[in-house]
Amino acid sequence: MTRIRQALHHQLSASLLLGCLLVSAGCSTRGVQEYAAYREAFKTTHDASQLILDRFAVAERKVFLETNQRSTEFDPDNARYYVDDIDPPVAASLRQSFAITNAYTEALGALASGESAKQISEKITEIGTLATTAGVSVAGVTGSPQIVQAATAATKIVDPLKAMEELVEYAFTIRTRKEFRDRLLQDYKTVDDTLIKMSEITGPSFELMKWSKYLSSDMSTSGITKAELSELRSLMANWVVLIEKSRAALEGAKIAVETKNFSSSITDFTITAQELDSAAQNVRRNIAAQGQ
Repeated sequence: MTRIRQALHHQLSASLLLGCLLVSAGCSTRGVQEYAAYREAFKTTHDASQLILDRFAVAERKVFLETNQRSTEFDPDNARYYVDDIDPPVAASLRQSFAITNAYTEALGALASGESAKQISEKITEIGTLATTAGVSVAGVTGSPQIVQAATAATKIVDPLKAMEELVEYAFTIRTRKEFRDRLLQDYKTVDDTLIKMSEITGPSFELMKWSKYLSSDMSTSGITKAELSELRSLMANWVVLIEKSRAALEGAKIAVETKNFSSSITDFTITAQELDSAAQNVRRNIAAQGQ
């Protein structure tokens, strides 16, 4: 419930920022405030996604342990499944990927907000550092068909992000803001593709979480109720909407950086931010209703 309270706090902060944005529409800092509101809205999306990944992690571990309970062997590649206080492999990989997209958003925000080259360099270094560790936990994952399918999809998300490892070295060299701008725009497609694949992995995620429900039930019955199936489907649908709207907002931010016009799309942005908040609220309601 602590995560839900934190997510609600972030939602309120995003709403307040949006209100300030509209009130200050005539100010010279309108574009920077617009992007600040976007960053907060994206954080709301990120926090809601973490709630989903918490539930996914529980399901992933349950499916693995239930389907391998008769095994008398130990595979080091599956070690994360036996440690309760860390994410299992696929969930860990997805969480890392979200962290990279969030760090990219922060770096683009620093650029749009006029922060110094040094501050932008620190944020770009964070992207590279996260990319260095991304995907390590997925290598060699085995288990049920549902886990293998999810791991395969996660690998497609993580592998392209590994190319951003070079940002660590890139940021160590003294760069101008224009060089950072060009580099961040160069990496935009990689981040956008990551969000597309995040949306696509909701299918395998649904199957894994559904199978977890079957394993939790008396197999002599239907295994999963219509209400549970409906709630799970709704949860995945709202996650897709969150990701789609995040892509739309990120594209708007990229255009703003390219054109150096941070206030030309305020109406579209406000609508997108409101839709992000709405989908995030639906995610929280789904999870709260299920006692997660």
